[in-house]
Amino acid sequence: MGYDVHITRARFWPHSERYPIRTSEWLALVADNDDLYFDKDHYGQPTDDPDATYMFDWKPATGDGSWFMCSSGEIRTKNPEDATIRRMIEMAADLDAWVTGDDHAFYSIDQGTVAEREPTPQQIDASTPHFITHGSASGGMNWDHPILQAEWLDVVAAQPDFVIATEVEAYLPSGISRITCPPVATWIGHPNGLQIPFFFDEDLIEVRASDDPTLKRMTELAAVLGAKVLDEYDQAVIRS
Repeated sequence: MGYDVHITRARFWPHSERYPIRTSEWLALVADNDDLYFDKDHYGQPTDDPDATYMFDWKPATGDGSWFMCSSGEIRTKNPEDATIRRMIEMAADLDAWVTGDDHAFYSIDQGTVAEREPTPQQIDASTPHFITHGSASGGMNWDHPILQAEWLDVVAAQPDFVIATEVEAYLPSGISRITCPPVATWIGHPNGLQIPFFFDEDLIEVRASDDPTLKRMTELAAVLGAKVLDEYDQAVIRS
């Protein structure tokens, strides 16, 4: 299967689609660098369709190049050599993104050498995931009784303290920024003025928060859906 290395704005790369590098951004990167090449005649005119996949190539002045796949909000390649990872680190700097491997280690340049490191505190997503679900806390494991996206959106539409947002707060190498994202149901009624995204994930709702006001609001919505709130260990969260 090989080992992928990812350029992503998500500190946990499987969540890249929630914190995406947009098509227009990687196209601009390719256009601004002579050693990067996108074959539009072969791959077609790029769109912002989140399900679309495109490729571009790196053609260095010397040595072999590499290919990069753009999909699900990230840029990745397979089994890269150090020279390719070095180029990815340069690209990531232009995109204000991280470079991370399948095993979630992060890559950087240390004294001129590519270094693989465990995540720093800034790179670790310390927020605690909780889930509104009928069954397990694992997305894709509730085939017999899923929360349907249309069902979830109907519930959200009836909540005056929710909006469908197209921006989300992201923890980037430069710091915390709001970036463009796919539409996400967002709770705007937090007493501290926070905007809390409620991510729909296949068959459940995931919220990266653990404070009492958010858990209470999750419990209220779970009741509407006939569901429950679980932590990442499938332990029930009880809030009055």
